[in-house]
Amino acid sequence: MTKHILRTLALTAAAFAMSLAMSAPAQADTASEEVSTAVVTSYEGSGDVQPMTSAQCQNYIKDKGYAVGPLVRGACNKGVTDYNACYTHFTTKTDVWPSHARSACSLAGIV
Repeated sequence: MTKHILRTLALTAAAFAMSLAMSAPAQADTASEEVSTAVVTSYEGSGDVQPMTSAQCQNYIKDKGYAVGPLVRGACNKGVTDYNACYTHFTTKTDVWPSHARSACSLAGIV
């Protein structure tokens, strides 16, 4: 009887862990857009030039599985000069997890 209960608990825990691992990441923005690379566009002189640190922030968010659109770009651009504004923007206007927002805003502020 005890082995049956332990086996049931183990299977339930494994199923729960698998459901967490297989769930899709939340989307920060509804429109999926490519992150422009500031280093390349600044040398070529074409396209939307943005600070490299903002691009690093956007790439980090993209690598975490979120869509990068105007809300993410806005947060990353704020992060270049103001970490708190970046973090607040992410946590109040997007679905980016706070831990991801902290890391992204730290990347945006690297000089």
